[in-house]
Amino acid sequence: MATNRIRYIYNSNMGMELIFCENSTISYPTHNHVSVLTVGMVLDGSLVLTTNNNSLRKKSDLYYLSIYAA
Repeated sequence: MATNRIRYIYNSNMGMELIFCENSTISYPTHNHVSVLTVGMVLDGSLVLTTNNNSLRKKSDLYYLSIYAA
């Protein structure tokens, strides 16, 4: 079995972060993305996004989470 690989890059000048995951299963506690645009790309495998008890599985696709104000 392949080793889980997660690389995290943060640029404080741009306020941008990149997270690269390969052969990994990660889960985050409930949180929000107030005033933050989130863009992701699934190259292989799938990703499950859960919001307000709704789940969406993304496979080999580009996705985004819209910015909203507090």
